[in-house]
Amino acid sequence: MQGASIIYRKIFHTAFQGRRSTFDVTFKLAQKDPSGRPTTGIVYHPAKNGYATNNFNSDVQKEAWNNYKYCNVYIQLDIYGNGVLTSSGVAWYPDSGMSNANLARIVYNGRYLYGNTNDEFSSVLTHEFGHWLNLFHTFEHGCVNSSEGQCDRTGDRVCDTPQTVGNQGCKPVHNCLGQLVNGENYMDYSGAYGCYRMFTVGQVARMEAAMQHPARKPLWQPQNLIATGVAGNN
Repeated sequence: MQGASIIYRKIFHTAFQGRRSTFDVTFKLAQKDPSGRPTTGIVYHPAKNGYATNNFNSDVQKEAWNNYKYCNVYIQLDIYGNGVLTSSGVAWYPDSGMSNANLARIVYNGRYLYGNTNDEFSSVLTHEFGHWLNLFHTFEHGCVNSSEGQCDRTGDRVCDTPQTVGNQGCKPVHNCLGQLVNGENYMDYSGAYGCYRMFTVGQVARMEAAMQHPARKPLWQPQNLIATGVAGNN
């Protein structure tokens, strides 16, 4: 299997290396809380569940730090509050209404944090931050022949990510148009198989645009980096 995995990576590398890109952003734990007091950026609360739904919005709001100053990530185990302990994570797209209400958030299953699972599956958190920065799944609406000429308005709204039905593992497969699917894309559902390797040029452009959204732009302004204690903090 190891040999097969290497062969698969070479196939993806050859097909998608020219589309691969990196997003120049750094997420840091806050060093000052909303009152200006020192913090590790991590706050522990009595165990709660269900923050991946809207059923506990009042609790989310009580615990949230100002959404225009902090990116709030909630670590739980039963993220939907339905007794299923294996759901990995949920994130919301940029939305000023949610930020105004202190409801913008990422909710992630603690069992899949780095150190609690293998390196590849822990990168599912990267997938959730992709959503937080306005990326859709690469398999959004599946594979539809009529959508190919409207790639900026259909599917994941990114033209350099082939349409796919998603979650097909790391083996090279082709979509309904005969195109090789990018099984190594962070916005597929292939992280559990150890496939995650890349964002594309188009996805990075979309995330860069999201950084200008009114719900995201205040977070990285110099005055906010100072206020939260991370300016110049390596």
